[in-house]
Amino acid sequence: MDALFRYAVGASLLKLIHLYNTFAQQHDMTLEQVVSYVGHHAIRLQRRINARWIECRICCRRCVMAKGEYGFCHVVCNTGDTLISTNYGLITGIGTTNTDFDFLHFKPNATALYVAGLGCNFHCDACLNACITHVKTMNRNVLTALVKEQLAPSAVVDKAKQEKASGIVFGGNEPTVCLDFVVDTAHLAKEAGLFVTFQTNGYLTPEAIELLAPNIDAVVVGLKAFGDVGVYKWLLERRINYEHILASVKAFHERGTHVEVTALVLKSDNVETLAEQTSRWLATNVSREIPLSIHRMERFYSAHWQESYELPADDVNKIAQVCRDAGLVNVYSREEAQQVPTYCPSCGKVVVQRTARDKALSCNADGVVSYSQHEFDIHCVGLNVVEGRGYCASCSNTIYGAW
Repeated sequence: MDALFRYAVGASLLKLIHLYNTFAQQHDMTLEQVVSYVGHHAIRLQRRINARWIECRICCRRCVMAKGEYGFCHVVCNTGDTLISTNYGLITGIGTTNTDFDFLHFKPNATALYVAGLGCNFHCDACLNACITHVKTMNRNVLTALVKEQLAPSAVVDKAKQEKASGIVFGGNEPTVCLDFVVDTAHLAKEAGLFVTFQTNGYLTPEAIELLAPNIDAVVVGLKAFGDVGVYKWLLERRINYEHILASVKAFHERGTHVEVTALVLKSDNVETLAEQTSRWLATNVSREIPLSIHRMERFYSAHWQESYELPADDVNKIAQVCRDAGLVNVYSREEAQQVPTYCPSCGKVVVQRTARDKALSCNADGVVSYSQHEFDIHCVGLNVVEGRGYCASCSNTIYGAW
């Protein structure tokens, strides 16, 4: 099975998942076996509707389940008495990383422990990490082949200390579907003096944000094509409410969490219009200083890619300018530029200089795929930092972020 897994990752992530799940249908575990194998952990956010149905209130799908049924994420299940998480503490990847992998205005050059779990509430056709998101945790082969270990929250914090990391990053899969584990770990991490960050598609309920926000320091929310309905439908094969995602950005920001946004774009007739609308909404309802990073979707991402989807790198720069014209001051084109500076919004001087390293796609022996196009050599050339706050060395203007 491991050899099959590694071969399929090299060929196509989506082919892997279709093959893996088809082959593994013969090996599904009963609910009792899952509980025995993984453990029993009731989720915090649930609401009993009647004697049969219970609603999950973690993500905006708000799945309603009868006994023995799983939600869309294939993670939350109804035992009859309660909803449980079947992926609590299951780790598919863990190791040190740099905060600059995802954040441009949060603790540059800081080392963090990267923790990836299992499952997602989207299942995008173009997911780069489909091997850990398009899976069913009730499958014995998935648990055996993908899960490296099962850790208690305290063990994750201990490992971060052992690695001399300054914080913990939850990502890789969609950590929303690991909400209880994230909250439990983050609480201990904060007590230990570690920062906690969270990478998400933003499809969390207000209840989940209320639970999560006090326990984390920073969140990066990923947008698909600035909310293009056609793109989301192509990626997900079903509709989602884009307004929920924007509302999540606003909700985290209002609760004092450092927020950044990324946008994955491809060619469409209205990409610039939607970029302008989203940017104007963010500038008006959140902050004109919220960092926005624009990434170009590439052929590798999807098994259904067509030539007509290809977006030239120059167009990414045009879209970035549209976002600036709509009111955002910290907009970054992340695909081709070797120099990715941060300018002071007041005087225009460079305060942070980033030199991008060579882009490379790699797949290790465990089938974990990684990109390096996000990695930078960073120098705060014109930034004065006082108690975590950044100020322009030229004009003393406050620079958005946690430095």
